[in-house]
Amino acid sequence: MTRRGIILGLPIILAFGLAFQPGVALSQEKPLKEQIVGSWTLVSAVDTHPDGNKTNPWGASPKGAYMFGADGRFTQMAIPH
Repeated sequence: MTRRGIILGLPIILAFGLAFQPGVALSQEKPLKEQIVGSWTLVSAVDTHPDGNKTNPWGASPKGAYMFGADGRFTQMAIPH
């Protein structure tokens, strides 16, 4: 096998190896409630009104953070910018 054949073949072998790993359940995702637990950085805050009009209540580039707990509680910190 040529060097080029090896280089092109390795990603294919790796992909098959990862796809057929035992115990991998690709179709089972966590519920949204579990996916958002943790800290998040605010990068955009756009409100879309029923008529389609959009507004930026915190300005064009807001600064802030959100923290979501596993118990359903959350906190928001936002600074208009």
